[in-house]
Amino acid sequence: YSFMFMDVDKMVMGQHLSRPGSCWREFYPMSVMKCQRDECLNSDQDYSYWMTTRVPKQQSCSNYYPDGDISAVEAKQKYISRCVVCVSDYKLVSYHSFTANPPTDQEMAVISQKGWEKVYSGYSYIMQVGPGRAFGNAVFDHESCRREFTPTMIAQTYKKDVRFISSNFKSMWLIDSSAMPDRNMKVDSAQDRESFIQNYLGKCVVLRRSIEKKMYYYSDNPDTYEL
Repeated sequence: YSFMFMDVDKMVMGQHLSRPGSCWREFYPMSVMKCQRDECLNSDQDYSYWMTTRVPKQQSCSNYYPDGDISAVEAKQKYISRCVVCVSDYKLVSYHSFTANPPTDQEMAVISQKGWEKVYSGYSYIMQVGPGRAFGNAVFDHESCRREFTPTMIAQTYKKDVRFISSNFKSMWLIDSSAMPDRNMKVDSAQDRESFIQNYLGKCVVLRRSIEKKMYYYSDNPDTYEL
């Protein structure tokens, strides 16, 4: 289950989504206590935050996510994102276009020449915000390039309940600075989300070292190095 971060008495601890610590074997709604030398304390300000499943493309956000608190059992079955921990011999990195268009063919050709190959395309994600607390990503890491865009991909657990809707829940995404809108953009409906994705949302690709050119990494002059 995809864990994002924890807020305990206004102290935040998070896990980068590209790290195995973000993928928990179980979904824990209430998973910590604060221990001192002589006692362990319950708190009324213990929250954990988990990545949710994406909103189906033809459905609105408001119709998909529950309106209010639900049980941890129901959340686990329907709304909490799943993950796997993988082993790889190759480092993954993100390359962001900083525009609403994917990296150009010319950029990708240069990237290929330098010994990298494309793994997947995505959208440029920066950070997730809970009620006044947040946890971000390393922009060069592949966690910052999301395969899917959902405006608020977060569920908050409080004791044994799970909540999805709050004005405090926000996600931060890179957009095309040349297409900066002069008004707020609606993204609840499928049509509005698709318009925002096409015209404003930053695009990116995740790269890995090419198997054929894996030794390229050790060149002192990568622009002129030849195998």
